[in-house]
Amino acid sequence: MESSFVPNWLQAYDPFLVLGVGLVLAVLVLWLLFALVRGGGRKPAGSGLAIQSFQLAPLGRDAYLKVVNPGVPVTLSAVTILGRADVTVKNEVAGQLLGSDGAYSILLEASGAERLLPNFSVQFTFVDTQRQAFLQVFTLDPIKSVSFKHKRS
Repeated sequence: MESSFVPNWLQAYDPFLVLGVGLVLAVLVLWLLFALVRGGGRKPAGSGLAIQSFQLAPLGRDAYLKVVNPGVPVTLSAVTILGRADVTVKNEVAGQLLGSDGAYSILLEASGAERLLPNFSVQFTFVDTQRQAFLQVFTLDPIKSVSFKHKRS
């Protein structure tokens, strides 16, 4: 009587075929697990803010900035001016709700002697409906999005 650790039904197949099918199944399971883990942290398509318009006043003391939200509703937390210490935000930004396709206008004012030029960046901090905080930085020369990242709590 022969003794074997391999079941009889498995002995009927070629060992290389069994090994190949096992490897393919293992890779498929790992790929599915990786996709599930990575899929939970992705931001929804179209999330984030966008600058619709930026306009300097003729005398260079004030600027008008219009922000739109093409994605899910968010609540603005703060607006920070990077690169210019003498520029202040005249609006009350904290707590403003921007719905889907909503817009918000922000008035900027130079408090120093230097005129406003589009040589600074604007950083927005906002919270989405799942209470996840995000930072988004825009440079205004030319207007383009610099970075969008999830703020770690």
